[in-house]
Formats: sequence, structure tokens, C-alpha cells
Amino acid sequence: MGHYPINIAALKMNERHISELEKFFGGITISDEPIRLDVCTVIESPKVFIDAHLQHLKANMGKENSKPYFYRLLQLKQIIEDGANKET
Repeated sequence: MGHYPINIAALKMNERHISELEKFFGGITISDEPIRLDVCTVIESPKVFIDAHLQHLKANMGKENSKPYFYRLLQLKQIIEDGANKET
């Protein structure tokens, strides 16, 4: 998999970043199939995962404990983009 390591401590997020993620996930068809996020994590319900993570980010903008939610959405976005590139 072509996933890029992200330094979670260095992550910066703001309303624009969250808006971009909302736009990305809102503009694609999300599979009901589980998605492996990393070696230890499988997302069983991707739609619920995305909605819950975006809600958390909007409610907790800028808080340190929100970085893992932001990071996981970035990981998922990268996986989806990598998969789309493989299909073309």
C-alpha cells in the first residue's frame, strides 16, 4: 500500500481542512464493505466512520485529542485515492 507516514504531532487542522475532507467524502460513493485502514485497524462501516469522525472534528475544532480523528480520515482518503489510481 502506498500510505505515507504522517507525523501526528505536526498535524495542523482548521475549518478549511475539515471542509475539504467533507467535500472529498461527499463527492464519492462510499462502499459498504470493510476497509483496512492499517495493519491493526479495519473500518467495518465506512459511512458511519466518516460521519462520526467529521462530526467529532467539527465539534472539537483545534483540540489536541482530535488529531487522531483527523489523521484517520487522511489515511482513509489516501487509501481511496490510491485505489482509484490503481483502477485507471
